[in-house]
Amino acid sequence: MAENRKIMALSPRQALSGQRVRRISGSARRICTWNVRSMFQESKIHNTIQEMKRLKIDVMGISEMRWRGKEGKCCVSEHTVYYTGNKDPQHRNGVGVILSKEAAGAVLRVHYLSDRVLMVKLRDKPFNINIVQVYAPTTGKPDEEIEEFYDLLQKALKYIKKSELCVIMGDFNAKIGRGRVEGIVGEHGLGERNKRGDRLVQFCREEDFVIMNTWFKLPARRLYTWKSPADKKNNLVRNQIDFILINKRFRNSITSVKTYPGANVSSDHNPVVGQMRLKLRKLNKGKMRDSFDVDILKDPSVRQKVHDTMELEIENGTQQDGSVEGRWGSIKNMVLKVGREHLGKKKTKMKNKGMLRGYTRRMRDYKVV
Repeated sequence: MAENRKIMALSPRQALSGQRVRRISGSARRICTWNVRSMFQESKIHNTIQEMKRLKIDVMGISEMRWRGKEGKCCVSEHTVYYTGNKDPQHRNGVGVILSKEAAGAVLRVHYLSDRVLMVKLRDKPFNINIVQVYAPTTGKPDEEIEEFYDLLQKALKYIKKSELCVIMGDFNAKIGRGRVEGIVGEHGLGERNKRGDRLVQFCREEDFVIMNTWFKLPARRLYTWKSPADKKNNLVRNQIDFILINKRFRNSITSVKTYPGANVSSDHNPVVGQMRLKLRKLNKGKMRDSFDVDILKDPSVRQKVHDTMELEIENGTQQDGSVEGRWGSIKNMVLKVGREHLGKKKTKMKNKGMLRGYTRRMRDYKVV
């Protein structure tokens, strides 16, 4: 049996390499964020990509990449890796994004902001997708570092148009816990909120983001993202500190977020996987108003005929209501009646008909929900 292959349509947009960009085929996407606790170990990148294939992930964000060098790009097993880090001899921090072969062909732009924030913009239809991978300072770091981190996140958002979809994901080292916050946090969080969790909620409120991990009812084993070294069978110490955030306008495009315990990579974090699909809803068009061709009133004979008809209508009209609303109703009905009889509807020419029809269909007839 011949192998089925998806053919991706070429886009006229230019990528970083100067080649034309390919759109990701289909509408479903699986994205993932994972703190792997260092990619510096030999062959760990290959194990991670193997898990990525097993879980059918299109885009995987990595926290604590710990690769040396300020920034870079490499290819591993037909996957493309963008990463940013520092020259720290202890290999601290660092983030990265691993893209499948198909997703890598859709890259428009990459912003290497720091060893804690990396942004990749993907060409998609009908909206571009921006993936921001982060690794926040741990709870032992001073508050100044936390504020610097969120300032950097806000800087990243300036590269993104409001009409584009944006996903911020990674290890925030913050506990959101249970307790709904209208439009931001759902009812299905895990544990209790801490000070860093309050700061994350504040950021989401200021920038209109939703923390999607908390909106899906799942067993606790599918909610926790980190397991403490002190975790035992009779003393479970597990928290939810890795999150997937999305701008509020596109919140319904994520249909599922869950963790996958037991992934075959040495880490005390679980991969957090989100299923993403763009949903379009057709809007009801408003009723068109009558538009009369008033240009024909330039003809004296037509103008006289309309004048005579109006006078006749006024003489024969009966006023049932003496109020202002009643008088206005009578006048409006009379004008519409005369216009339909003598003027007819106005005809307009449409330039670039095909292009305008396509634009109208995309931007007016449809709305993201």
